[in-house]
Amino acid sequence: MFSQQPCASIRTAVVFCFTLVLLSDCVVEIESKDGEEHKFIWLSDFHYDEYYGRPEAAWHQASAGCGGTLSNDAPAALNPDGTLAFPYSVFGCGSSKMLVDSTIQASYDALPNPDFVLFTGDATRHFAYVSPNPFATTTTAMALIYDSLRETFGSEVEVVQLPPLDLGNNDLPNGDYDMGNITFDPCYIQDNDDGGDPILPPATNEWLQTLAYDILRKTFVNEQEQAVFACGGYLERSINKGHIRLIVLNTVVFSKKLESNPTLDGCKTMDPFGQLEWLESRLNAARQYNVANPNNKVAIYITGHIPPVQESFVYSKGQPYWNTDCLEKYYTLIQQFQEEIAANLFGHAHANGLYHSPLLNNSAAPIIINGAVAPGLGNLPTFSVATYDGGRKGVAGRGSGSMQVTDLTKYTPEWDIKNQWWPKINGTALVWQEQFPSIKKAFNMNGMANGDVLNMGRQMSTSPIIWNKYWNQFTKGHPYVISGDSLCNKIPCPRQEICIIMCGVTKPLWQACVDSPTPLANYSCSEAFFPPTVSPQPTFTPYPTDLIITTQKPSPSPTPKKSKKTKKHTNPPKKKNPPKKKKNPSKKEKLLKKKDAIRFAGLG
Repeated sequence: MFSQQPCASIRTAVVFCFTLVLLSDCVVEIESKDGEEHKFIWLSDFHYDEYYGRPEAAWHQASAGCGGTLSNDAPAALNPDGTLAFPYSVFGCGSSKMLVDSTIQASYDALPNPDFVLFTGDATRHFAYVSPNPFATTTTAMALIYDSLRETFGSEVEVVQLPPLDLGNNDLPNGDYDMGNITFDPCYIQDNDDGGDPILPPATNEWLQTLAYDILRKTFVNEQEQAVFACGGYLERSINKGHIRLIVLNTVVFSKKLESNPTLDGCKTMDPFGQLEWLESRLNAARQYNVANPNNKVAIYITGHIPPVQESFVYSKGQPYWNTDCLEKYYTLIQQFQEEIAANLFGHAHANGLYHSPLLNNSAAPIIINGAVAPGLGNLPTFSVATYDGGRKGVAGRGSGSMQVTDLTKYTPEWDIKNQWWPKINGTALVWQEQFPSIKKAFNMNGMANGDVLNMGRQMSTSPIIWNKYWNQFTKGHPYVISGDSLCNKIPCPRQEICIIMCGVTKPLWQACVDSPTPLANYSCSEAFFPPTVSPQPTFTPYPTDLIITTQKPSPSPTPKKSKKTKKHTNPPKKKNPPKKKKNPSKKEKLLKKKDAIRFAGLG
């Protein structure tokens, strides 16, 4: 059934490739820390700007001083190159070299021997395409991040444990989201009929080929992984003795930003780089492996840059990150593999976030977004140490030993309350701290499965303490003394944001939550599909069996219908009663809505 082939040797790692039909599985065996707590490091969105402190620097806030001119009475710092700019960057700017070095060193200090390290994309500054040399700006940034991680962790971990290449929308020299040539065939590794080496997919994109075979060739474990990335910008890597398979998606091609591309129609009739078909093949391969190896199952970690949810920025709440057709097909696919998928990890939002998906079972893995290192959008730099269930018992994706992420420890620089401008600096070093030692404890969660995130959102709707802790501290790392997002202290913003946490995987689900008169503490996202009086066509199929989360049933709807039939034969005085009965529920609904609004008004 399986043919076995050796792969490239990775230091002391023992490597074997298992090929099933046309699909290749390269399993890299590394030592696992059985009996110990399993943890990994997770970073995202460095946005390194080599021009920071000079006029060519990128900026999101004109007064930030990214180019070396400070304002707002901020204390100046004279750098060795003679420019005036904070050495560790500042709000509204990309990352300086000192911030990159400090963050990576802090992550090493927090966990010097992680099971593995993740980086979910955007090594490059914003607006690289308008820098003096876009190609050099992009390649310099990407090489810096991966080389720095390799140098810092190299003595403790194997290459396979370092981040696989995860493409962000800014990691493109031709322009933001500009992938260049996009093909539509999946990037399969095929068996050789002559019994020789497997047939690798051809490179189809000039930029992907340049990254894979030149700029970042050291990040790849073997030539199979390298060829698949050069073909489509995605890859699969097996780690932790093969018990976890990282699937890194090229989420740029799913972005709503590409809808203006005349050669694409989202995913309506096309599959950019054949990625969805390839993803289905990898999920099927994992399922077949688990059926054949019930005592030695694998779990899938899906990672990528742009998350499959709605935006949570105050100025663009509820707007989709992904093209709607791509989003629909993606969730339709992963609904079928919830037992195999143990994590959904993304970046891009420059804010930490936990998202319940009503399209997945309560026991499934939620969508988790890691905040950014770069402080460009008013966030403090951050990274995470993630704890996951590594007992390898039970079913992958559920219960004990599922490999699911069970907690996060969030690190940020210590906030300087005195000047309210930037974190504390001890001499010349940035002071890092455990802002949240345990996300699970901070938000009173029983676990971190999909249903636990839903319950967190419900608790948040009635607890100003949990709401303030999540919105004003967790999402961007500090109380919003600078960011315009402080506007979310007023209604209806809190309900809109909590609806994104509870139901924000698609815009219709989010909008239905926002518009519902039901208090969020009792709200079920299934109301979007099964409201009391109307049953519109659902957005996606098939639905999980436990989609209806609350015990509320649409039983009131049949009762009015029966009463209407009997009222046709009653006396005239009784005909005046139905209008009164109709008005009473509407008043209650208005009252509920008003009470809900009053509750949220107290959250600020």
